[in-house]
Amino acid sequence: QKLWTDADEIALLNGAISFRARHGIAPRLPDVEGLYESLRDSLSSHINQAKVYYKLKRLKSKFCNTALPPTSTPHERRVRALSADLWGTEVAPSAEDLPEAEEPEEEDADDEYTGADVPLAVSVRLPLVSELLGEYWRRNGRAMSGVSLEKGLGLLGAEEGNVAETRWRRQLDAEMRTQLRRHDLAKEVFSLLSDTIKGLGP
Repeated sequence: QKLWTDADEIALLNGAISFRARHGIAPRLPDVEGLYESLRDSLSSHINQAKVYYKLKRLKSKFCNTALPPTSTPHERRVRALSADLWGTEVAPSAEDLPEAEEPEEEDADDEYTGADVPLAVSVRLPLVSELLGEYWRRNGRAMSGVSLEKGLGLLGAEEGNVAETRWRRQLDAEMRTQLRRHDLAKEVFSLLSDTIKGLGP
């Protein structure tokens, strides 16, 4: 059974588009909590905040790095159109330059890249590593004799890529939990200050 139904995907993208219309940017990690809370009644009950974050990253990576195959379904075409509304300013390469590859449906938020017979772009296979390592690689890439990050990651075997992606995912999970705790603490302190100020009287 698919973790994300077609209706879930459409609801997520529509919610993210609405967020962008309000704030001028697509949702980022700090925005996921608010996005999830606004959408949770429209999503399947087993989908949590972390799954929303990872799904958005996968959809963005798929939009930016793979072409829509000629045999695409109506749902895939709709997802593509909504993705263009959400990330259209981050122009996707032309179809001629992209593999027509279908991203496997994840079983849960912790599923891993296991390798595939159809070659996928590195940024699709390893979306977290590609995005989060990018800035570090730009600063330190000269030590790698000018090899691009895309090429370097492409040399990794399926098992090595899986390990790297999983470690980044766990790190992001930890950061997300820390951010949520900070948010809760901020609300507690704000409430305390509010009560204190009210107690001062006019």
